[in-house]
Order: sequence, then structure tokens, then C-alpha cells
Amino acid sequence: TTSKPTPTKSPTPSPSPPPSPGTLSESPATIRIPDLGDSATFTLTANGGPVSFTITGPTGLSIAPASGDMTSSETVTVTVTAVGNGPPAFVNDLTLDPGGLTVQVDYPPRG
Repeated sequence: TTSKPTPTKSPTPSPSPPPSPGTLSESPATIRIPDLGDSATFTLTANGGPVSFTITGPTGLSIAPASGDMTSSETVTVTVTAVGNGPPAFVNDLTLDPGGLTVQVDYPPRG
């Protein structure tokens, strides 16, 4: 008897993967707010793909925008303002997600 060749299944095309998420970079890594009501800015850049970001910081700092969606290579200027009683004196960190980057905010004590 002759055995029939088993038909080979053609491989199912796999769905194309979603675009890789990008990474964030910040510039500068340190900003200075001299007094209550004053502001400073830094720039976020999305590298290598789209990024949805959030920025968190201590009470007394207003961050705008504190979150958003960026396309690859897009830049966003973030404004940080000392509000209310201001942040704790000296050095405060803003945390950027994704990536866990920080932007240091220098806020000298008054008086």
C-alpha cells in the first residue's frame, strides 16, 4: 500500500504586533522655582513610539499638563507652578511615568 502524503497546513499569518510603546526623555532634569506663584517649565519628548504619560509631584506644585498622550517624536512643554503654601523647601522630585524618570524642582526656603 502506498501512504498518502499528509497535507501540510499553511501557517496562519500572525496579527501584526501593536507599535512598541515609546520612551520619555525630559529636558532639563532640574528646574528652579524661586518663589510662591512663580513657574518653571521643562520639555517632555516621546522617543521611538507613542507614549501616554503621567507626572506626579508633592502638594504645593501645580503641574500642567499632568498627563497626556504623545505621538512618536512629539514634544510637550510642562509648566510647574508653586501654589497654595508651596512645596516643601529645597528639593522636590516630580515622577514621570512610564520610565520612572524624575525632574528635580529646586524651591529655596523663604526668609
